[in-house]
Amino acid sequence: MAVSLAAGVVLTLAFALSITLFALKQTRQGYEQVMAMLNTVDPNGRMRKYAEELKRRAVVDDQLKLAARCTISNQNLSAQAQFSPVGNSFAVITREGAVSIFDTDGRQMREVVSPELKVTAIAYAPDGKSLLTGTRQGKALLWDLATGKSRQVFAKLERPIRHVLWLPNPDRCVVAYDKAVGEYAVFIIRLADGESLVSFSSQWQNCTYQAVAASADGKMIGSLGIHGKERAGYLLDSAQCQIKAKLYDDDYPSGPLSIGIAPDNNTVAVGYAPNHLSLWDSASQKELRLVKAHSNWVVS
Repeated sequence: MAVSLAAGVVLTLAFALSITLFALKQTRQGYEQVMAMLNTVDPNGRMRKYAEELKRRAVVDDQLKLAARCTISNQNLSAQAQFSPVGNSFAVITREGAVSIFDTDGRQMREVVSPELKVTAIAYAPDGKSLLTGTRQGKALLWDLATGKSRQVFAKLERPIRHVLWLPNPDRCVVAYDKAVGEYAVFIIRLADGESLVSFSSQWQNCTYQAVAASADGKMIGSLGIHGKERAGYLLDSAQCQIKAKLYDDDYPSGPLSIGIAPDNNTVAVGYAPNHLSLWDSASQKELRLVKAHSNWVVS
């Protein structure tokens, strides 16, 4: 709240001063008076630098903007969505806690809903025929999208589930739920019978950021941090959750915000604040390159 308020004050002052400068720049005396006042209230130039950074971000956002395929409005949707790995459709969690599935023209195809449970996380099966849902009540369900039927595959302590991931070969799922502030309890569950196979603790800076990831071949799990270890990106084997690689960048000692594993099962993307994405070769644990194309924190 304090950060938001401070940012609002800075924006208001920067905007007001820029308008004043524009109006008074016509007279040398007026301009010099305003500059003297600006140097008094902003001696380090932080307000001016922040205003310039906002302008730069607006330009970058406009350059990166993609053409819209469809627009969906008045559906009360959240920002949590995932494309189906097959077919032209995607699933979105609604603010009521259901899941709406749309085609890429924006037409609703079906809705997945369980009246007593509120969905907080989703993950498609590799064949697109099933959908995993994690709920605010701490339960994970596996849905058959053809029949609309579901079965429970996990339940733990009625704590909110923040992430669910699919692990193939054999079919398992990753469930991450709130254990404590800044920490997840992560379980790997066998989907055939719901048995918990192995677990570990993972760290996060914000529960909405992508703090865990899974490789397409089901062999590796990415995590933003391991309990008792320094903050970095980690890769674990999915069988025993043993650390196989540590992805640490000296330029970001506070640690990453998000992690993802590419379809090649080797390249790992680690997101940071502010605005940078680091690509790693997991086999060699070497950083491939730093991508600076983002205009905001890289959180997913």
